[in-house]
Amino acid sequence: MLGKLLKYELIATGRRIPLLYGVLLAVSLLFGIIIGSGASDNIVVGRITTLLYVMAAVTLGLLTLIVLIQRFYKNLLGNEGYLMFTLPAGPGAHVASKIISAAIWIFLAGITGLMALSIMLYFISHGEAYWFWSWGGIGDMFRTVTSVPGGVLLIIEIIVLVILVCAEAATKVYAAIAIGHQWSGHRALGAVLAYVGISIIESIVATPLQNLFDDNELTYVLYSTTASEAMHAAQTFVLALIALVGALLAIYWFVTWILVKKRLNLQ
Repeated sequence: MLGKLLKYELIATGRRIPLLYGVLLAVSLLFGIIIGSGASDNIVVGRITTLLYVMAAVTLGLLTLIVLIQRFYKNLLGNEGYLMFTLPAGPGAHVASKIISAAIWIFLAGITGLMALSIMLYFISHGEAYWFWSWGGIGDMFRTVTSVPGGVLLIIEIIVLVILVCAEAATKVYAAIAIGHQWSGHRALGAVLAYVGISIIESIVATPLQNLFDDNELTYVLYSTTASEAMHAAQTFVLALIALVGALLAIYWFVTWILVKKRLNLQ
């Protein structure tokens, strides 16, 4: 049933989100051409152009987030929840479909952002930045990393980490919404405060780990020893991040699931 829920979730969100990504790429192309043509040599024009591009990118990112939040809230916690929970699927499947769908769109948003930046750089540099965004450049980096023993494993670990980060970011938002939904009134405010509180707790937990990275011999190993030792240290560090993000993901999923299952109030 999870597969069917995910399919329809992707179809529902796919009606709007890809359009936002297309707009970002079009805006990147437009501003890249403007800047590359020299029209922005004027300081005022250059600043206005840069500001408009940043505003467009931020706005499109926020719109993507709003779409994902609306889908979760209306579909599970709003009036649509009466219909959704009549389906032969438990709360866990419903929550999981939302998280997986959101993680996919967040991942694609990151890819789109890199593509948009690459388009901008291409036109600004008049084609000299072709390596940055070409598949040839990506292939060169891939071959360089994989030439070191353990490089393939490191790439796999990084991919897993990126996927987990996307899922964790979505689940964190959904957990905050589920917590805010417990309020009898001002649920949006409750969700915002819950998100802020979760973020503060996260920062407190992450501080010792940050100090470990800054002060421990791991930093020395990464920058001062042989390639194989640096690769091993990098793998260890990425694995530690995977464990941390995975733990946070599990906690947020459990909070969201238990509140939807035990404390759901659709009134």
